[in-house]
Amino acid sequence: MAVLKYWNGSAWVALGTGTLDQVAIQDGQPADVYEIWIDTDEDAGAAWPAATPRGRVSGLITTSMADLTTFTTEADITGLTFTWTADATRMYRTTVQGISDQITNAGTHQLFICDGSNTHLRQANQVLAIASLAAWNLQHWESGISGSVTRKVRITSSAASGRIRQASPTSFPWTLLVEDIGAA
Repeated sequence: MAVLKYWNGSAWVALGTGTLDQVAIQDGQPADVYEIWIDTDEDAGAAWPAATPRGRVSGLITTSMADLTTFTTEADITGLTFTWTADATRMYRTTVQGISDQITNAGTHQLFICDGSNTHLRQANQVLAIASLAAWNLQHWESGISGSVTRKVRITSSAASGRIRQASPTSFPWTLLVEDIGAA
């Protein structure tokens, strides 16, 4: 069983074993801040429940993507490929966010979350007028995967004379986030 502890100003004390000093007020605010946390190492074998999310596996940001000049062929977004060792008993969420723009001619942009073999796991489409932006937030949830797993982001445009570029890479970077969101 986990033990709840607090900081009494000089040491961590398990609740119920010490005294929680009265908090002094100074200028209308607490003079000391008390922090309470759970110590899962207190008892041998104590651990978080299996259903508890474990959080970020990886977070990638790319701020230097070059313009993509291929139009009807998919291309990787540079810097947005990640490989990790997955656990089949866990649920994972992959999220990609970014902004693309269509510089010349109208066209449809397609964004993909893919595996290492470029198999589409999730897809989104946006129709763009000339000189317009597409804001992307695409997610893919999965479980039952194990071993070495790769996720990457790819993009294409239907406009044969268009160009895809990352809109203001320092202000609006592309991101790829892989999270462990709990038990499968």
